[in-house]
Amino acid sequence: MKDCMIVIMEGAPVGIVINEFEEELKHLDGVVEIHDLHIWSLSVGKPALSAHVFSTDPSTTLRKATRLCRRYGIYHSTIQI
Repeated sequence: MKDCMIVIMEGAPVGIVINEFEEELKHLDGVVEIHDLHIWSLSVGKPALSAHVFSTDPSTTLRKATRLCRRYGIYHSTIQI
């Protein structure tokens, strides 16, 4: 029941600490700033992410940010560079 409530309330997925993810994202090559980072559950076990990332090297940052998402089990992501 708790997992269902997290999904319904669009809460952070169990097992993902958003502050830790954000810190790792900030330290990727080229990242200057991050805005509107949101991580929520589409369903149990299916996290989603959206973020605006300002970068000095957009291609590299997008590739590395996507890899970071995969490490956290996030396969539904929208990252605007």
